[in-house]
Amino acid sequence: MHNLDTGERIAEVRPVKEGFVEIPTAAPGRWSLLLAAPRHAPARLQASVPGPAAEVVLQPADRLSIQVPRLDEQKLTATVRVLSVEGEVLTGLDEETGGLRTAWPWRRGGIVIDGVPAGQWIVEVSGVDGSSWSRVVTTAGGGEQELLLE
Repeated sequence: MHNLDTGERIAEVRPVKEGFVEIPTAAPGRWSLLLAAPRHAPARLQASVPGPAAEVVLQPADRLSIQVPRLDEQKLTATVRVLSVEGEVLTGLDEETGGLRTAWPWRRGGIVIDGVPAGQWIVEVSGVDGSSWSRVVTTAGGGEQELLLE
């Protein structure tokens, strides 16, 4: 969350209870929110405190399972990003921490990026040695895809 009036930022993990999420730590003002949940595309919205409840419907999203054999063979460190074809970096849910991220560290055996909305996306893998892999993928929302980058 980002307060558009004061610049204050809040990052929180909140459980959904009966279809609602309350954020009692939000100070009065106009807020920009980014909401994410497993298996759903992140959603951005603006809300005011005090103000009426904001309605958000998270859309189903794909899970991308990414394999890069060379990274594992050479035990290289790398970073993975997903960008729209217009170049906007996807902000996704980190299932381990519950936080949000725009880049995922490579893990031996590959990684899974959850919450990729329907559309065309560019998957970029950048190794610390300067190596890189890139592929355009089309997602339908709610499915799973495996990418093998060689």
